[in-house]
Amino acid sequence: MVFVTPNIRQEIIAQPRAEIIDIGVNFSSEGLERDQKIRIIMPVKNKIIDLIGTHLKYVYSDIRPNMAFLSLHLNSYQDFDYVFDTLNKAVAEKQLADITIDPWVTSSLNISAEPAIEMFFNDVNEEVNREYLESTLAFVKKHPLVKQAKGVPDNSLSEVVHMDFNKDNFDLLLSDKNYEIGSDKLNNFVKYALEPQKLYDMDIGAGLMALKLKVKTQTPDLDSILALPYKISNQEIFIDQLYKVSSEKVWRNFFSNNAIETYRIAVWAKTQVSTAEVKTLERDIKNHLKESFNLSMMPISFKDTGINTRTALLSVQYSLLFSILLVFLVLLYQFKRIQITAIVMSVIPFGICGSLIGLYCFNSTLSLNSFLGMLIVAGLSVNNSIIIVEDFNHFFVKGHSQFDSIVKSIRSRMRALLVTNLTTIGGMLPLAIGFGPGKDILQPLGISVSFGLVFAAVCSIVIIPLLLSYPSVIARTDKKIELLTDNEVVNEAKAA
Repeated sequence: MVFVTPNIRQEIIAQPRAEIIDIGVNFSSEGLERDQKIRIIMPVKNKIIDLIGTHLKYVYSDIRPNMAFLSLHLNSYQDFDYVFDTLNKAVAEKQLADITIDPWVTSSLNISAEPAIEMFFNDVNEEVNREYLESTLAFVKKHPLVKQAKGVPDNSLSEVVHMDFNKDNFDLLLSDKNYEIGSDKLNNFVKYALEPQKLYDMDIGAGLMALKLKVKTQTPDLDSILALPYKISNQEIFIDQLYKVSSEKVWRNFFSNNAIETYRIAVWAKTQVSTAEVKTLERDIKNHLKESFNLSMMPISFKDTGINTRTALLSVQYSLLFSILLVFLVLLYQFKRIQITAIVMSVIPFGICGSLIGLYCFNSTLSLNSFLGMLIVAGLSVNNSIIIVEDFNHFFVKGHSQFDSIVKSIRSRMRALLVTNLTTIGGMLPLAIGFGPGKDILQPLGISVSFGLVFAAVCSIVIIPLLLSYPSVIARTDKKIELLTDNEVVNEAKAA
């Protein structure tokens, strides 16, 4: 038995909304000066402010050697959905450069969300895999069902410089005595002129920062460095007489799994996307690759990303069934009759249905917390039935008719039922309403308990009297009533 409806999204733990969003901007080349990096990120920053400036407190810039981060601090976590969707739409429509958009949640609330689709490219050629990845990533980012997509590794390139030392020319200029010192000086001069070189790590309190040094040149291009004069043994020569320098573009980043290079895209679907729509998205991705690259076989595999969520939720569903079984055994021990036990427990399905209706109406999630709420409902909802059935037994044993006993039990216990259920629901309302950026984590619990108890209480007042009105509920042997075997009630009836 699985308590799942297709229109309620499933998560292990409901995801909180973030108040900070990190924007990553990659630099296309290395060794850029700070002012050059600022010129790259400022248009991105200004465009973001134009799009969502009214929802921002401030923007913090963190400039690093190969990339920069813009931390967007929102006015409120309630602005997150609008800001996140607006930024992704701007990237898809090319209003913003190809940036990364990552919500940042404090580690005490942060729970990683499983992507709806995780795909891997498995062609034998690295260049081909990267081409597939880049094309597919651009396609899924524009897809209407997609909320966010990330691909690894990225296709940024770095320039690698190769230096071939002309030892013969160097031997003519230096004696054996200072050969090693002279060659080290020359090597270092060329290295520091070409690109910054790390000297050592500095402890700045918040961690280690690499301290780098570079020889400042008028024009930092390779040809100008090779044309620099260098003095050795009172002789001035040019660097290109001692070095043959060449450069090539190589991929900056690689991603491996078990030492195997991996090319992967993770896709997170929008909130209301169903399982069937995710399958449609997979077909659209395959069709895109087939049409774009004229492929007969698909060089792509999809991973079942929902297995962890389904396994976790299934274990909680089994726990719910086990708890219902325990409640049944306890009630059976108390009442001695399966029929009466079934009447008392009849409100549990209605309580669970109430929880599901509440989760659906408030666009919440089927998560561990919502199932925990159903466990609580299963235990609390039978209390209403027990009170009504016990009072019915009390009045019936005293000699009242079956109908009068039902009416009197409802009248005598109505106030107690209302007060006990309203106080419990009132205690859960703050969780159901939710406050603060972490409200989405516990909100399913509050909604599940509140709505489940409301439905269970109403059904206790309506369904239980109807079930008790059936003649088969009363067992008679030689005109002696054998109802619920509560010793105190029977003894009281005998004394009367």
